[in-house]
Amino acid sequence: CIVEDASGILWFGSFTAGISKLSPKIRAFDLYRKKSASPHGLSGSEVAAVTMDSGGRLWVGTRDAGITVIDRRAGTRKVFRHDPGDPGSISQDEITCLLRDRFGRVWAGTADNGLNLYDEAKDAWRHFRHDPDNPESLSQDKVWYVAETRDGMLWVGTSKGGLNRLDPATGLCRRYRHDPKNPASISHDRVRYIVEAHGGGLWIGTNKGLNFFDRTKETFRHWENDSDDPASLSNDRVTPILEMANGLLWVGTDNGLNLFDPRTGTFTRYTKADGILNDGIQALLRDEAGTLWMSTFKGLSRFDPVNREFRNYTAKDGLQGGEFWMNAAYRDAYSGEMFFGGLKGLTAFFPKDVEKNFHAPPVVVTALSVSDRPYDGKVATDFVQDIELSPDDRSFTVTFAALDFADPAKNQYSHILEGFDKDWTKPSTRRFATYTNLDPGHYALRIRAANDDGVWNDSGASLRIRVLPPIWKTYWFRGIVLLCALGVAWFFYRWRLARVERKRQELAAVVDERTLALRREIDDRKAAEERLR
Repeated sequence: CIVEDASGILWFGSFTAGISKLSPKIRAFDLYRKKSASPHGLSGSEVAAVTMDSGGRLWVGTRDAGITVIDRRAGTRKVFRHDPGDPGSISQDEITCLLRDRFGRVWAGTADNGLNLYDEAKDAWRHFRHDPDNPESLSQDKVWYVAETRDGMLWVGTSKGGLNRLDPATGLCRRYRHDPKNPASISHDRVRYIVEAHGGGLWIGTNKGLNFFDRTKETFRHWENDSDDPASLSNDRVTPILEMANGLLWVGTDNGLNLFDPRTGTFTRYTKADGILNDGIQALLRDEAGTLWMSTFKGLSRFDPVNREFRNYTAKDGLQGGEFWMNAAYRDAYSGEMFFGGLKGLTAFFPKDVEKNFHAPPVVVTALSVSDRPYDGKVATDFVQDIELSPDDRSFTVTFAALDFADPAKNQYSHILEGFDKDWTKPSTRRFATYTNLDPGHYALRIRAANDDGVWNDSGASLRIRVLPPIWKTYWFRGIVLLCALGVAWFFYRWRLARVERKRQELAAVVDERTLALRREIDDRKAAEERLR
């Protein structure tokens, strides 16, 4: 049988294979992997670069097996590998970057053997290498990135040789190296990313922060991480840079994403704590809706800049794997299709086809334990449930679940114990809440949950909890104690009155006795005086 649940997942039941599920989101991602016989197969497994030529053919550079050119419409492919016996072959099989220039030509950077330009008419590669005797050659053969500016110049970033401006017409280079004595030089010789600024100049990512190169003055301005300034760049290892029409920049680093305002020089940081899948940003693309897509060491993250919301995708969603390579990304401006390369191949997709899961998952309480023992009361899956805890119950734990199975491991939860907590807990995948040593009183535990795409059910579930006071804190016990205290006080009061009265009577008797004795003495004296007369 086949059943579709509220989130759109199809469940298949069989007699011999149990239950299977099919998530529609998985179908959005296409994969290109190492397959020697397939027309869409890659020559190598690790994809480090990707671009598309003017004919729509996909060029995929690998770290171990050269370049695979795939014609998806014709169902054919071509592989370029280094051949020591062929001077027209590509200079090395470890590809680091690819570029299609304004003439439709493809350039390929390599890990140790310079830059290559493909001549389609000759079906051969032209090589640009470092020559220690020629200061106008490439500064180093370890090419990490290549970009083209509107004037047709190529800008080549190297591993340890800084930045090069290459004139394709002459093959000559102008080198820009880090000079510790010159604060206006590039901040580091390891160049990771290059992009032309809208107003001219270059934005450059290095191992020592973000650089802006003023091509007129030939000076560099730097922005680096300052551990004492939370408004500084989050990390000095800068890779992808994306400039917006308003002049703001999205900057990816080894420690998260940054939104940079060049006018103020301040950075707003987004890290794993804000919802991004992984802080190691490898590549960054923007779709036609303005949404950012970034590859990381753990998968893809999708970021909506308007509501500042992340959605994450992993191999379970159909990606090539979790780990992606630096700058291995390309977006076809015509169709909007995106490509991200990584350790296990190439992932391709149309952003509009990666459907959001709009199902707000119901939340149910699945278990309750009190003082590490299962609660003996009835725990239903209703939104409202009353439970009562005795004075001896020092702690309780509530376990809950969101009923969304697209990717249950990514469901998130947040809770608040009204009457105790000041705010909701930070969203996490933890499915339980524990409280200890609560004062007697009435509380309400509210639980909300979100599905794998961050759609929250704010109604969620709730439990009304009453913690009974110990006997000495009950009203009736206090009443009895009060009555007893009043009785004791009344008894003490009457006893004091009686004692005072007794004392008064005793004193009066003494006074009367002494008065009588005095009168007798007076009378005796009077009698004696009369006898003497």
